Amino acid sequence: MPSTFPITGRDGSTILIDATKIRSFRPTYGSAQPAGLTAIYFGKEPQFTPEAGDQLAVRLQGIIAPAQLTTPIGLPVWVDAGKVTSVYPSNPALHHPAARAVLTVQDSEQQVIEDVETAGRVLAEATGVG
Repeated sequence: MPSTFPITGRDGSTILIDATKIRSFRPTYGSAQPAGLTAIYFGKEPQFTPEAGDQLAVRLQGIIAPAQLTTPIGLPVWVDAGKVTSVYPSNPALHHPAARAVLTVQDSEQQVIEDVETAGRVLAEATGVG
């Protein structure tokens, strides 16, 4: 693994992941995900950890460029700013009504409530450009 990074598994065990593959992480929600955890997105399926997102962001600093934005349902989401390839205005016909911008992060989209300009500034600051 290029950047072996330990996280705490759901059962308290240590799991090693390649942190350079992380595209985003956020608190879990909904009935399809275990409550009270953080979902880390890399690859096809998320990994779940009891570690808080803000603590993960601090630990990941320097490995990825975590930028904190807000999902349309009001949850924080940290996106690796270095993996964002575009930021564009949301389309009310396609996206959540509260979303104002959509980020393309590798092969997925992340809707956020920040507008394009604000999201771009937060991403630039995370990468040290802004």
